[in-house]
Amino acid sequence: ATGLAAKTGYAGAGYATNAVGTVYSGTLEFTTLGVEAGGVDVAFAGTLAGSDPFSMINATAVQPDGKVLLVGRFNQVNGVARSNIARLNADGTLDTGFTTSVPSEGSSVAVLPDGKILIGGQFWSTVNGVAQGSLARLNADGTLDTTFVANVQGWIQVLVPQADGKILIGGTIFQLDGASFSSGIARLNEDGSLDTTFAGFTDYGYVSSLAVQPDGKILVSGVFSRLNDDPNYGRFGRFNADGTLDTAFIPGAQPNILLNGSVEVIAVQPDGKILIGGLFSSYQGAENAGLVRLHSNGVLDESFDAGPREADPYIRSLALQADGQIVVGGAFTRFGGKPAKNIVRLNRDGTVNRNFNAGGWSHPGGRRVSEHQRAACRPHRPDQKPACDLLVASCRHNRSELDLGWHRARSGRKRPLRSVHR
Repeated sequence: ATGLAAKTGYAGAGYATNAVGTVYSGTLEFTTLGVEAGGVDVAFAGTLAGSDPFSMINATAVQPDGKVLLVGRFNQVNGVARSNIARLNADGTLDTGFTTSVPSEGSSVAVLPDGKILIGGQFWSTVNGVAQGSLARLNADGTLDTTFVANVQGWIQVLVPQADGKILIGGTIFQLDGASFSSGIARLNEDGSLDTTFAGFTDYGYVSSLAVQPDGKILVSGVFSRLNDDPNYGRFGRFNADGTLDTAFIPGAQPNILLNGSVEVIAVQPDGKILIGGLFSSYQGAENAGLVRLHSNGVLDESFDAGPREADPYIRSLALQADGQIVVGGAFTRFGGKPAKNIVRLNRDGTVNRNFNAGGWSHPGGRRVSEHQRAACRPHRPDQKPACDLLVASCRHNRSELDLGWHRARSGRKRPLRSVHR
């Protein structure tokens, strides 16, 4: 039978034949099986291919209408030429009316409440053939919004629109509004001009993740040794809403970072607790697997234990499910003392959820995870190129299961997970 719902009981008139030919008639009762949590959703039609052997998706965003924005490094989507940015319909087919192009790798994307789209990338010179820096705003149809006056040069890895319309940007920023700039974070006004009232800054390096808490305070992580010149806040810290340093927030990451390591990803739970992941071996004196949970003041939450450090796992993706479970993506072969290839789902206390089986991915990676729906990929260490063969991922929340993959995948893939959305 076709068109039956998963995990649903059915009854109906009919007949069945056993192995020796005996026919039984009457009422048949049966229950359909559910797709295993983590299994592939083959109905999602998106594919990524082309002549670039290092094709990748770096970030995704889901519009209210279900369409999916992709940015990364690619020159073809679903067999059609696209230059580093594309939009898919909800079923994974290409939105052929969206023809935006950028000349080099796209790194970040966000959908604004009015339907306009923010995109950031690496050292862009044009967007849709028009002179433009590494940050742009598009109209809903993909045309360039020329009223957005941002003039940013660098590598914009993360974009966070604030409720007041201002925009936090993070990455490696060399120039703003024509002037030299040497911080990994800045805040822009709604029109793209620099918000000169924002006092936050980093030293060298880059910002990889930003999160705005309900009280307006701003969590920041990446590769840097100081926030606002304070060496106690390397790799991770918190600003007040105006960018001044929140010195009441307890630091802990800087002394424990591994070689070439960082705090890569932040996720704030509804109860105010804070998850951070990356490439680090301990936090506030406690050895861990590169993933910890903090109380709202930055103190380690000892009730959360994701297991011991195993072969320096690199955590790059975190997704919070509505039931409190946490999906983790990155570069690892074991997690929580159990085999797990680059993706795992945790219970609320950090223990591994054994009911989730994504099958494992043949190459490591994983970058950022946020709430909403889809996924993507990136190299598994900051100093490496992508070590994978093709393609990755989106995800969706289907009933109580988290379905992961590029085929809106509930299963394995050949590229590393960069971002997972619920």
